[in-house]
Amino acid sequence: GSRDTKWLLSGVAGITQVINRRTLMQFNYGLTVEQGYMNDPYKLLSLVNAQGDPLSAIYEKRPGRRTEQSFYWLTRHNIWDRDVASVALRYYTDDWGIRSQTLDFTFRRQSSDRFYWEPHVRYYHQSAADFYHVGLLSGQALPEFASADLRLAQFDGVTFGVRFGYTLRDGSLLVVRAEYYTQNGESYPREAVGAQRAYDLFPTLNASIIQIEYQFDPGKLFAKRKGG
Repeated sequence: GSRDTKWLLSGVAGITQVINRRTLMQFNYGLTVEQGYMNDPYKLLSLVNAQGDPLSAIYEKRPGRRTEQSFYWLTRHNIWDRDVASVALRYYTDDWGIRSQTLDFTFRRQSSDRFYWEPHVRYYHQSAADFYHVGLLSGQALPEFASADLRLAQFDGVTFGVRFGYTLRDGSLLVVRAEYYTQNGESYPREAVGAQRAYDLFPTLNASIIQIEYQFDPGKLFAKRKGG
């Protein structure tokens, strides 16, 4: 029956520089400040005994303020003809103790005037928040902040796939993207106790992604139909 609020202020400053006829670089700095109700009301933590058996559960509690910073660098290089390779690096840090690094690579191969294909590989790693726990021991004093949300845990994520694009005769573009994502974390953390050590506490996540996209200019599309 109670209510609470949260506010968020976010901004990005960047610069894009043409290095030469074939190379372009971009640098961004992002800053986000959040304050207020930061908890996820659907996340619980288990209270366990010394044998690792769950006795009860409590709601998580997160700090009421978060400051996030990110540093992003992108380079695009025209290798030959109309083929372009892109490499991006991103470093993220916040005052919850999370540090992350992202490496993203794409290569756009223009096979013809109408058709292109674009392989994509992305690697992501993050450390755990200072208050992340797989569970808490019953009978001990509760920490000020605690969460078992796997999004705040240490994990690695890898994405790889390919995009296919085809320009239709009316100038519209049809794009199909197929990717596979796998995420791995610390399955047997050191803080696990008793029976917890026998279980995979961070199951591997695998996801397949299929996306179909259609881009068109309404003005050109309907103008041609009227003219016909």
